[in-house]
Amino acid sequence: MYIATWRYKEAEAHFQRSLAILEKAELSDERLTMQTLQGLAMTYINEHDETRAEPLLARAEVNGKLIHESESAAIAKPAGRPQIEAVRPVNVVGE
Repeated sequence: MYIATWRYKEAEAHFQRSLAILEKAELSDERLTMQTLQGLAMTYINEHDETRAEPLLARAEVNGKLIHESESAAIAKPAGRPQIEAVRPVNVVGE
């Protein structure tokens, strides 16, 4: 919202606060951290401060790779999948 209305200083403050909360809480939500890093980086890019944006985008990329790896692992080995047993045919009366 702040970026769309060119309120970059407010956007920067909110993204920095969000990132600090995520880091302090030690949450392992890579997707949320990645989105916050990208938002803060975009704020800097819109302010023509690519030097500050670059390390944030690099961190966001690392988080994106972690997301991809965990999603790929979940697809390859779904947890808790029930085993399907073979069913014997039932004899119908009159056969």
